[in-house]
Amino acid sequence: MKTHITFEYLLKGNGSEISRYFSNFHLFGKHHPYMIEVRDLGTDTQSNNLYRVHESLKILNIISMKPCYDVKVIILQPYKHIQYDSEVSKGIFLHIDYTFIEDTTTNCVKVIEAMELTGYPFINTIFINLLKKSRRLLIESIKRELKRNK
Repeated sequence: MKTHITFEYLLKGNGSEISRYFSNFHLFGKHHPYMIEVRDLGTDTQSNNLYRVHESLKILNIISMKPCYDVKVIILQPYKHIQYDSEVSKGIFLHIDYTFIEDTTTNCVKVIEAMELTGYPFINTIFINLLKKSRRLLIESIKRELKRNK
């Protein structure tokens, strides 16, 4: 079963400044509430960056999990369009598409994050709830750092 969800964020800064939080997976992992380690695996034959991610989280606030999975980061257009592909757990595939729309008059970037999760219906429901919480915490952390850096 495929599940789709889209988030939109407005972040203060220019396109290159904002998109680096998503194109540099080490920086993304620094702000992600569940990621405890991000390791470089090099590049694939199309020059996409590959990473191994270790996470630590609790499902339903009671079941402790420490998933480890690989992520492919595809930069389709620098500062404008990035994608992530990963099999986050056996049989559960996550595709994330980021679009960055810069408004130079306000010095803000609208980030559109479209996710497609393919997996088992019950697991997808739990996973979507984890994604919602992690995205709220991720964006709050990025906003705090952007504010500190001004």
